[in-house]
Amino acid sequence: MTADDYPDWGALAALQTFITNLNLASQTLQATATEIADAIASAGTPLLGGFTTESSGTAALTASGTDTDTITPRGPGYQIGLFPTYHSSNGSNPFVQVTVSWLDPVTGNTLGKQNWVIAVSEFGSHQVVTGRGPVEGPQLQVEFTNLDSAEAVDVVYNVQAMTQTAARHDWRQTGTAAVPGFSGGPGDGLGLGMSGLILGCGSGTTIAANGQLTYLLPLYAGMAGLNITANAGNFTARIEPALTDEEPATAYFNPKVADGTTVSELIVMPRQPCVANFANLSVTSAAEVTWSVLAMEYAS
Repeated sequence: MTADDYPDWGALAALQTFITNLNLASQTLQATATEIADAIASAGTPLLGGFTTESSGTAALTASGTDTDTITPRGPGYQIGLFPTYHSSNGSNPFVQVTVSWLDPVTGNTLGKQNWVIAVSEFGSHQVVTGRGPVEGPQLQVEFTNLDSAEAVDVVYNVQAMTQTAARHDWRQTGTAAVPGFSGGPGDGLGLGMSGLILGCGSGTTIAANGQLTYLLPLYAGMAGLNITANAGNFTARIEPALTDEEPATAYFNPKVADGTTVSELIVMPRQPCVANFANLSVTSAAEVTWSVLAMEYAS
């Protein structure tokens, strides 16, 4: 056997000689401790695992006021926590719009945008809204707008970078603090709420003659399953955005439910809280409703 039996031998030998001449063993393959310390001093600690805080503070919003924070994300995903409350006196339009814009700082172009509306708690307590999602650009701008034209609102917030991304922007109201001017569903007394994927529920609730019941459902942008039963009487059931000037004024769900029947439906909840309304169609007799609105987390 000779080299003539392996025509590529010469090429392989030449490659081996080339690699040997590179003398890779003598190269520095990792930064020195001094270089790492200098890099941290100038650019901050790199995000290697878990979460790191990008920004935190309080957006102090006057009546109809705004506040903006601009952030440079350092991970493929983000997580946000929002804790809104009235500053001193409760108002009649307890909502704040949070606009998330993803920007190219070089051109100024908007690469992505999401508008959310969050409910504000009564003075002395605070609502809890948590969210996460994928990073869509090199710069993140978070703008807070107080939708109450008469009273000031404070929003304590923090934004964190995540080492993992998220499939979609998913914000949820997880707190159960009271919202001025609204009632939560009777199921709030179970202590489950959004943490148990229950947006609202009630069992055998009476609707007075010619009366109606209205409940504020927590923020959840995704698929939800509705089940509504008329235990007695006839009534209409409506699921609609809490702010009709922010979303189409028509209800997402508006059937008539007849005595002894059940109506079931799937709907997509928007990026703001919705209200559930049940209106008795009789002016002389009471009606009775059993209902539930359940977040379908794995279908969203």
